[in-house]
Amino acid sequence: MQAVVLRGNQNGYQLVLDQAASFKAIEETLRELLDNLAADANATKSISFDVISNHRLLTAEQNQALEKIFSDYDHFQIHKVIPDVITIDDAIHIKEQDNVHLATQTIRNGQTLELKGDVLYLGVINEGGRLLTTGNIYIMGTCLASCRPVIPAVKAKS
Repeated sequence: MQAVVLRGNQNGYQLVLDQAASFKAIEETLRELLDNLAADANATKSISFDVISNHRLLTAEQNQALEKIFSDYDHFQIHKVIPDVITIDDAIHIKEQDNVHLATQTIRNGQTLELKGDVLYLGVINEGGRLLTTGNIYIMGTCLASCRPVIPAVKAKS
């Protein structure tokens, strides 16, 4: 397989990077491809490409190298780079949002327990205690206060 493949679809053009190729090979193949496209007489209007990097997460230096290659051509530009991977931080965030966390401690007056995602609460919430979460709360324990959900106010756009 070539290091860079040009594809077209209803949304425009895509450049698909081979995940097994070295970045040097990708740069060379991309320059050849853009040279051939620039030599075409129909390349008078600006063309925007989506760069699909498959299972390769490009570093900041590699993104800059791609932008530098495209800056050598007047009619070509990168619309966006689309990796088929996620960062570790994004994976942790998704995992926290998808799990139901189990909480069993007692929350006393003035204490606040903050968790991310959904919470199954089996402990005791005393009056004045607060349980805050970014997801749903399922209380199977005891709530000694007037337990009511507090929904943050959304500011209206003016």
